[in-house]
Amino acid sequence: MESLLVWGLGLIGLAIVLLSLEFFVSAAGAFALSAAVMALVGVGCLFFYDLLWGAIGSLVMLVLGPASFYWGLKVWPHTGLGRRVIGAPTDEEQEQQRQQQAATDLKSRSLIGKEGVVVSDLRPIGAADFGGTRMEVISESSFVPVGARVRIISISGPSIKVRELH
Repeated sequence: MESLLVWGLGLIGLAIVLLSLEFFVSAAGAFALSAAVMALVGVGCLFFYDLLWGAIGSLVMLVLGPASFYWGLKVWPHTGLGRRVIGAPTDEEQEQQRQQQAATDLKSRSLIGKEGVVVSDLRPIGAADFGGTRMEVISESSFVPVGARVRIISISGPSIKVRELH
């Protein structure tokens, strides 16, 4: 009769392990389904052994089952499988993106103070030419006519803000 206790506890433990394993191995839910069946059979074995053990096993599954699932969801995006499914960038790709962003920021800072000529009315958005490079800019004031001289005063993301020179 004690073998039912051992089987029940073993099956519950194995069910928790299989549920956790579902997040690391692509098995299309086979591990989760197996875990659910094992948990039910394990709790059934505990009920056949003793009513108290069955109640304890049920409570353990009500707590550890969702806790194991929650833990898996928290860890999953950081696993190789999770990254592939979600499409999250790898560490190397993240480092490459950081380097590209740093290069873009450096280039943007070098443009501040550069002077150019308005080639389409700024109302307040329009285009200006800066040494042969045409850029879309935003005027600090509401309107700047074609031919006016402007200076880049700030760059925030894709927005280039200019001030008219008098």
